[in-house]
Amino acid sequence: MGEDDKTYYITKGPIRGSCKHQHRTIYWAYHCLRNDFRAAQKDGIFSDRRVYAVENRHERELYEHEINELDHLRRVMLKKTAFQQ
Repeated sequence: MGEDDKTYYITKGPIRGSCKHQHRTIYWAYHCLRNDFRAAQKDGIFSDRRVYAVENRHERELYEHEINELDHLRRVMLKKTAFQQ
């Protein structure tokens, strides 16, 4: 398996475009997504970015286990935010 065969994750939206990063994990893609949401919020707009996987140089929607992992991260971060408040 060559370097091009590895799966990585990106965040992108039709309006805000891509983050241009190649995140090795869903965790880092989610972290980037949250940063974009915050940046857009400061500008008074909404982020339209979503997390996508890139596998064998082809972009694809997330598989079910990746969606579950992303959902888990969202819940953990929400719980952490609620706990800090």
